[in-house]
Amino acid sequence: MGYLFSKTNSIWDSTNDAIVQDMEQPLTHYWIASSHNTYLTGNSLTSDSSVEAYTRCLRMGSRCIELDTWDGPDDMPFIYHGHTLTSRIRFIDVIEAIRDHAFATSEYPVILSIEDHCTLPQQRTMARLFQKTFGDMLVTQPVDRNEASMPSPQSLKRKIIIKHKRLPEGQETSELITMTSARDDESLRDTTDISLHKNGVMYLEDTINREWVPYYFVLSATKLCYMNKPEENENTQPDDSEAGSEDGENELKVQPRGSDDLHFSEKWFHGKLINGRQKAIELLEDYSYLGDGTFLVRDSDTFVGDYSLSFLCVLLQAQQ
Repeated sequence: MGYLFSKTNSIWDSTNDAIVQDMEQPLTHYWIASSHNTYLTGNSLTSDSSVEAYTRCLRMGSRCIELDTWDGPDDMPFIYHGHTLTSRIRFIDVIEAIRDHAFATSEYPVILSIEDHCTLPQQRTMARLFQKTFGDMLVTQPVDRNEASMPSPQSLKRKIIIKHKRLPEGQETSELITMTSARDDESLRDTTDISLHKNGVMYLEDTINREWVPYYFVLSATKLCYMNKPEENENTQPDDSEAGSEDGENELKVQPRGSDDLHFSEKWFHGKLINGRQKAIELLEDYSYLGDGTFLVRDSDTFVGDYSLSFLCVLLQAQQ
């Protein structure tokens, strides 16, 4: 992997490293090397999020990188791909890496594209950390108060730009909370709103092996998407800070039933029966000579992970 990203494997002619283009035009006149989901090291459902991914991306020349921010514990936002099994990294670790590597390859400005899912208190935390970490590198004021167009890359050298939606001018926090509460009424919300999505683990029957197989799923108002549930690893194991979370994400962890459980060795346990109830009746009839109270236990056809108890009850008719 290291070789693939090394200069030895690059097709770029290093003699073209020198900038010969006019860099005094407005920033909007240029194509900008950009990165999507910069934090991910693999697929967007189960892979690791990594601070190193930001370092590598910046050193490869990207000038626009993405940060997906979500509320975290202790008033510290996380960065990860929301509503998935991707691992989480701390917001502060990411912006410190950006500060250290932003201009290692190029002095032209770096744009941080913020996909913000944080509440207002944690947005304020982000703002404080941006100012503390980036200091004078952070663009907080117009480069030229009389400017009639966007500043040029030349005038923004070694600067960091935040790309983020601002609150409406003069918008009070209380007004924002009221608007948010109104949007919580599902009748007023767009069906494509990601907050409507549900995710977790569901079981589908393998018709060949007669087993219930776990799948990771995401459910929206119009679609159900699912994939094989990955093996338990660092991506799905919450760290200590998340152990007591109330956001329901720990519900994704489903412990498979082990074959070493004691009831597997008992003669009365029959596991998954084809034709469930009817097969149970036939078995009880075959063993009816054992008498009243003969029973068996099988996997429930209705409730995955539960069991059904079937037993023989002999009704005696009174002699006349």
